[in-house]
Amino acid sequence: MKKADIYQYFHAFLAPHPVEIAGWMKDTDQFLCENGCKLDAKPGSSGESILMTYTHRKSDKRICRLYLGREGCKAFPYGNSFAHEDSILPHLPEYMLDAISAAGRDCTGCATKRPEIITHSFRFTHKGKAYNKCRHEGFGFPLDNAAERTLLTQWLEKEIACM
Repeated sequence: MKKADIYQYFHAFLAPHPVEIAGWMKDTDQFLCENGCKLDAKPGSSGESILMTYTHRKSDKRICRLYLGREGCKAFPYGNSFAHEDSILPHLPEYMLDAISAAGRDCTGCATKRPEIITHSFRFTHKGKAYNKCRHEGFGFPLDNAAERTLLTQWLEKEIACM
């Protein structure tokens, strides 16, 4: 999809959403693109949504996916920064940590076939249990809550900083 078409879709899907969510989406897109991410976007099969994927140019790691649909918007940040000293994890509220722990799949499938792959997963500990989440999946959060949008912005800043 051409960049002009991406942004035409992007702005069309933002129009019906509250100004604060649309503003966060625009600011996040600008921040990611200005900080070394390339954008790939795909419209949903029904034409009722668009999925925007941001991948860091240097590391070729996914940073975030933004989903825009008629029914709502979600951010799917990845966990590349989880292993770093200044990880976002200690700053997230319990319910977000619970959602991350329950989301996605543990990275056991790849690791049993290729043990070196396990080093590329998102590792963290929550409530005394070690997690090893697949690096190909993000963690989805709706954008309705202003406090969550602030935390997601900080999370994405840490993702960019660890690249």
